[in-house]
Amino acid sequence: MDSAEEDGSSLQECKQSNLLFVYQNKEMAHSYRKYGMNTILLDATYRTCKYALPLYFIVVETNVNYQFVGVIITQFETKESVTEGLEIFKRWNPDIHPKYGMVDYATEEIASLEAVFPSMKVFICTFHREQAWARWLSKGSNSNIPKQEAIKLLRQAANAPTKGDMEAALRILRTWEVYRTTNLKSFFELTWYKEVERWTSSSKPFDMHINTNNRVERLNKEQKYSHLEGFKNCSLSELIDVLIFQFLPERYARYVSENLIMTPQYRKYGDNIPPYLHGRPKWLIDHVVISRLSLVHNTSAEEVIEVDEGVFKVCSMTTTPQVEYNVKFDALEKWCSFTCADYSKERLVCKHVIPVGFKFPNWRLEKIYKWLFSNPVFKYD
Repeated sequence: MDSAEEDGSSLQECKQSNLLFVYQNKEMAHSYRKYGMNTILLDATYRTCKYALPLYFIVVETNVNYQFVGVIITQFETKESVTEGLEIFKRWNPDIHPKYGMVDYATEEIASLEAVFPSMKVFICTFHREQAWARWLSKGSNSNIPKQEAIKLLRQAANAPTKGDMEAALRILRTWEVYRTTNLKSFFELTWYKEVERWTSSSKPFDMHINTNNRVERLNKEQKYSHLEGFKNCSLSELIDVLIFQFLPERYARYVSENLIMTPQYRKYGDNIPPYLHGRPKWLIDHVVISRLSLVHNTSAEEVIEVDEGVFKVCSMTTTPQVEYNVKFDALEKWCSFTCADYSKERLVCKHVIPVGFKFPNWRLEKIYKWLFSNPVFKYD
């Protein structure tokens, strides 16, 4: 490892004498080691300086925000260039093996991630998927396709909680006359259906918490318009200075300050916050407390049937026809899964865990929170 790499950064030539810059400092390495074992996001931004150089951020979801854990600048937007940058990043963190990756629909990014991390499964984020559909349908050449109806049918397939529901939604889409008589059919079949397991909710693993990287998109805008305002014509070295000495340190400082607020020494919790939520992120506290309050006085509205050890059916008695949801706990793998739309969208403990705990006390949150909330995103750092 050369001296540049010992400092957590590398500026060197590629094998074809092309530019490659890779950077990671000790704070970024800390975030990667703490949060990078589940999912990493690879997100590209452009036109950040006077040179047309792709800037790639490697990002993880933390307990309070998204943190950049690696930066790659390449001369070309190719699989070879991105792969070489990721190989350097991996060499700096040899014991971290992310299970999942998330990107926009960029084939070179998908190929690079799966080449560098062979066991990784890469998914396409919801935000960029929706954006790609909307842009294609807004083209003048596609004005004969009812945009809102097309988006509705596509979303039904994308958001279906099970593979059976997804396949049923696709059958409806394919029998739509507009689909069969316009170029919507070729657009979907040739571009999107071949990667259907990368963008449908029914294909997402139960232990994958991130559903979209639109918040990373907002981070890109923050970086461009806040830190690089007036730097559109800056040099590469000026861009790197802004990233290393302003943007990245300020982002990490926000992470530290928001974690400080969660510590028991900083705040006193109200009586409505159960002890197992003390020291947890505000978003998790709000989510669980709202779920508890919505059902604590109405548990009789949910019929709970135990199917197997840790497996339940929750039947809503307030809907017509009656809706049935599956709830499954796995203490060994430290996760639980639900077949409701809320869980499919948010990837968080949904309200249906509450009636299970009321009817079967061994599965109350007070009993299972130690392993259920063991993921670092559920704790303060």
